[in-house]
Amino acid sequence: MLAGDPVVSYLGHGVWRVGDVAGSWHVCHTHLTRQYGMRHSEANTALVHGHRQWAADQLHKLLNDPREGR
Repeated sequence: MLAGDPVVSYLGHGVWRVGDVAGSWHVCHTHLTRQYGMRHSEANTALVHGHRQWAADQLHKLLNDPREGR
């Protein structure tokens, strides 16, 4: 198990990043459970949180500059 909490980010187009690993939900979920020792529910929550943060950032950009959404 690696030390510390992993940084989970959604990059768009079905790709997440967990530390230095980027890939599909399955790839990142497997990395979180095997390398970080997370339970499946914790890994799911981390990936969902990364996606929600990405969506919030996209909405913030759109509301501040509508031209970025096009």
